[in-house]
Amino acid sequence: MELQFVMEALWQRNAYIMAGVLCGVFMLLMIACVEVSLVLSYLILSQEDYRWWWTSFWSSGSSGLYVFCYGLLFFLGNQNLGSMHLASVCLYFCYTVLISEGFTLMTGAVGFLASRVFVRRIFAAVRVD
Repeated sequence: MELQFVMEALWQRNAYIMAGVLCGVFMLLMIACVEVSLVLSYLILSQEDYRWWWTSFWSSGSSGLYVFCYGLLFFLGNQNLGSMHLASVCLYFCYTVLISEGFTLMTGAVGFLASRVFVRRIFAAVRVD
């Protein structure tokens, strides 16, 4: 629901007045990204597979795919955006791709860094006798 308000503020020139709610939702998203990344990294490490890097990145970074799909559905479901010229449609989708790629990099980096700290703390506690 929050993404609906953000997309309307971006593309329909509506004022976005719930910045506090957006900040709270953003913090919840970051916490969820950290938790998902830590759980999947732990499951990979418990199977004695040391290749946890990309899984930790893509597990939380896949939310960018959701943002892109939502941008596509927003475009198809909005009559004002559907009647635009070809150049405007290309511009809309280029911006949507850039926003979703940035979102992927941001959430993926948060997940990777959290998993890296987690793995370093786990292996720091291991004693070889």
